[in-house]
Amino acid sequence: HFRSMDIWHTAEPTEQNLLSKGWLETLITDKNQQAISFSSDLGAFEGSPNNVFVVESKKKRYSIKKPNKTLNQSRLKYTNKPVLKHILSVKDQFNELKRILKQAKEFKDIQKSSFNNQILTVLQVAVSAHPVSLFKLHLGSFDTHKNQALSHKKLLDQLDVGIGFLEKYLKQEKLWDQTLILTYSEFGRRTKENKSQGTDHGEAGVHFATGGLVKAGIYGKNPVINTAHQNLRFNLDFRTVYASILKDQFQVSGLENSLVKNFYQASQSFLKKS
Repeated sequence: HFRSMDIWHTAEPTEQNLLSKGWLETLITDKNQQAISFSSDLGAFEGSPNNVFVVESKKKRYSIKKPNKTLNQSRLKYTNKPVLKHILSVKDQFNELKRILKQAKEFKDIQKSSFNNQILTVLQVAVSAHPVSLFKLHLGSFDTHKNQALSHKKLLDQLDVGIGFLEKYLKQEKLWDQTLILTYSEFGRRTKENKSQGTDHGEAGVHFATGGLVKAGIYGKNPVINTAHQNLRFNLDFRTVYASILKDQFQVSGLENSLVKNFYQASQSFLKKS
């Protein structure tokens, strides 16, 4: 589980090259983007905690990753120092985000759940003036080794309802054309059912992508089902998906980022160029 998530978040499949920074860190650091994670695990945002806000969605408690407890005492004395000026600026942004979430616009036609609370927060921030462009949401319990058909259906229903709610209101707010929603999971599933009416961990997975930025279609080839080999063989490297996002959505060049340099393929890009 942990090793797989490390790979997804860093885009480094080999342990020898495993980095401590997430693949989206370049946007937060070099492009000065802000992000919200609904987990203390920053994942793809790892490496830039000063511009990442952690939202605890169950209790509606808001906290910034690794806050500096001495900021108030430092404000007057050190405001001319560039590093502290930046930290103080982030603290101001954090306070503004808390204010926005306390006074946020209401979206009442969705049932409350941990995942839907995350969706609501995304909407509340998106329709505000706060400049957050990246969000990491979490929907758990997909580790379906048993009784998969029923549990998988319930989880996909939650995902469908949440994304449908996002689409409805982002279109209403004229924000859908600027939106990309991309899913990923720790690992894929094997093709053969186990003895517990579930499936076990597999080597190939699938991304679902939607939003006004997406060119609809299926990217990659249909997998070949081989009963002698239960693991599907991937035919589209996940790093080409990441490279498309960096280049076509955020205009990151190959000179700025190794993912774009080594894995961007215009023919495999699923995004409309801005």
